[in-house]
Amino acid sequence: MCEPVYPAHLFVIIQSRYDNKFWIIKSNKEVIKKDIEGLISEFKDCYNSLRVSICPNEGKIIIWSKNGYNGIGIERADLLDENTWCNLSKFAHYVNDKLREPITPSMIDAAKEELLWLLGAHHSKSLNDLIIEV
Repeated sequence: MCEPVYPAHLFVIIQSRYDNKFWIIKSNKEVIKKDIEGLISEFKDCYNSLRVSICPNEGKIIIWSKNGYNGIGIERADLLDENTWCNLSKFAHYVNDKLREPITPSMIDAAKEELLWLLGAHHSKSLNDLIIEV
């Protein structure tokens, strides 16, 4: 069983099938609509791969679906806290039937391993060191 991670907020990102805009829906009931340029700018100062985005300044972790039509994430998260990952897994299970592409437990595990590898590979204890300039 997961312990809640406060003051973190879970969120989901969903691409609309009608106008290709992205909806960001947060657990604090905030809803934001962005086009692709707006979504890219949201994560421009983050480490980004095909599987995961991490924004260390905001403590934000996003796990992307296979083709990037949607993602789930958590803000103000501690990457090294097992409860963060447990809560992401439970959240994915809860929202997957509403998503165009599911976020599977193996995707969450792969994202966690990638980020932990990056921490080790960079010999860093700080998430701020994970920003990679593009």
